Amino acid sequence: MTNLNRYSIFVYFMTLISLIGLIGCATSPSLATASALDSEGDGDYVVGPEFPIDPDLTDKGNPKGKMFTFGMRLADSRIFKGTDATLEPEKKPVREERKIYVYVPAAYEDGTKAPLLVMHDGPGGLDLVRH
Repeated sequence: MTNLNRYSIFVYFMTLISLIGLIGCATSPSLATASALDSEGDGDYVVGPEFPIDPDLTDKGNPKGKMFTFGMRLADSRIFKGTDATLEPEKKPVREERKIYVYVPAAYEDGTKAPLLVMHDGPGGLDLVRH
């Protein structure tokens, strides 16, 4: 069997599976219709109750690390000075300073090697580690 024949058979079966899936979706009631059939009939449903936080995610009295922030001027950076042409400063001003967030675990000892985590999406993820 040639590669072209195998490819044709593959495309045929994938198309067939897709059509079967579409037919199944078209014949089943939609989620919007199902949620509109609640006991009051208005389609308004509140998820609840509030669930307690998993005990493994709560403060158990363990030592707490320290977090601090500082700023770094982009012009002082050896890697990204903020002068990249793709930033288009005429359309949107380029920040002159970058905020740096640092978390040091409580168990860290000065001078020892430690892993490093670099996040490019802001400090939101630090809530997961600073307890």
